[in-house]
Amino acid sequence: PLFKELLQFASSGGNVELLVATPLENLTDSSRHQLSALAAMPGGRLQVKSIATAQLMQGKGRWLAQVTREGQSQQWAADDSATVAPGELWGQSASSPVVTLKGTSGKTFSGQTLSAEDLLPALPTGAVRINLCEQLDGPLEGFGSRFWSLVTQQHAGWKQAFTRHKEITHVEYSDRYLNSPFTARLLGEILTELVEQGMAERASLTVCVKKLDYNSRQHDALYNAWLNEEDRQQVVTTLLEEGYLGPAWPGAISWLTGDNQSTEHGRELTVTFSDGSQHYVLLDMGLSYWRCIEATFFDFALRVP
Repeated sequence: PLFKELLQFASSGGNVELLVATPLENLTDSSRHQLSALAAMPGGRLQVKSIATAQLMQGKGRWLAQVTREGQSQQWAADDSATVAPGELWGQSASSPVVTLKGTSGKTFSGQTLSAEDLLPALPTGAVRINLCEQLDGPLEGFGSRFWSLVTQQHAGWKQAFTRHKEITHVEYSDRYLNSPFTARLLGEILTELVEQGMAERASLTVCVKKLDYNSRQHDALYNAWLNEEDRQQVVTTLLEEGYLGPAWPGAISWLTGDNQSTEHGRELTVTFSDGSQHYVLLDMGLSYWRCIEATFFDFALRVP
């Protein structure tokens, strides 16, 4: 929730400064990837700054946030037990209330502004980082071809696999937020291209997702979440098995649905080849990174004619 709020505020013209008091080496890889994605937002309206914890502390209190507008500021603070890790519990304290203060001057912090590259964790041996921006923009049809073309241009191992048409035995895609018709279509394009290339003619598929969040109030656009689990699973399975996007997916398709604890945070595509080797593609923001140019709305509650 905090992640989305920051994105929306910056996208609507606000300037955001996110302060990180934890040393980068102590952050999880997933947290560093998320921070890097924020720092990479076009326009420079969202900055990530590394500061000393002491700057956030005053007595037994901890500074939490500040909003400044037209010469006026509003600040929030709690005791030093307040949760400061980004997430649903951010800013909450079990032992004290959150207090607010209004004034004419905001608090300033000194520290190092970190670039998107600074925030990313070190790459494992053999891995290549691809900074996505507009490279895959274009018609929805053909997204899979553009996706794999970019990957093979940047990574020698993937290029060799495609050049030799290495046989794929299994594909697994894990993404907590594969929850909308739009992201399902993008996944279908990526997987269908593997069959199109003659590499996945007998491959099985496993899709790992998080249970749908029924608290969402919007269900009328292609990038909004489905209303029930059965629809999501049936659409993805039918899309692939019946070959709506090209050659049909040939092997068995299994679907694993879990909660936050059982579903991996990383959005990862794992491809296993017949010789036992594996290749990976890790997407920082998953397939939700892409959006439609025009918002077209539908009533998904209507019955199919």
